[in-house]
Amino acid sequence: MYVDESKTPNYLLMGVIVPDHQVDALRATMRALLLPGQERIHFTHESPARRNTILQAMEAAPIRAIVATARLNAGESASRSLCLTRLSQAGAKVGVNFMCLEQD
Repeated sequence: MYVDESKTPNYLLMGVIVPDHQVDALRATMRALLLPGQERIHFTHESPARRNTILQAMEAAPIRAIVATARLNAGESASRSLCLTRLSQAGAKVGVNFMCLEQD
C-alpha cells in the first residue's frame, strides 16, 4: 500500500493498494503524466484540467484506495498515529503486507 497524507482541514492518510503484478505498469502510467521538467505530481500544484486528466488515469487504474481521517485538535502526532493504526488495520483485512509512506 502506498500512503500519502493531507493536513487540511483534518488529518488524512490515503492508502492506494496496487496489485503486485501491476506496480510497474502503474508507475509507467504515472510517469507518462509528468509534464516536462516535473519530477512528481502534486495535486495542489495542478490546474483543474490537469487534475481531471490525472483523475481519469487513476480511475482507469487497477487500484483500491483506503482513507483514514482524524481531527487535528489532538495534535498532528496523535492524529497521524491514529490514522496509521486505522489504515494498517483496514489494509490487513484486504491482504496488504507492506506500506510505503510518502516522505515530505
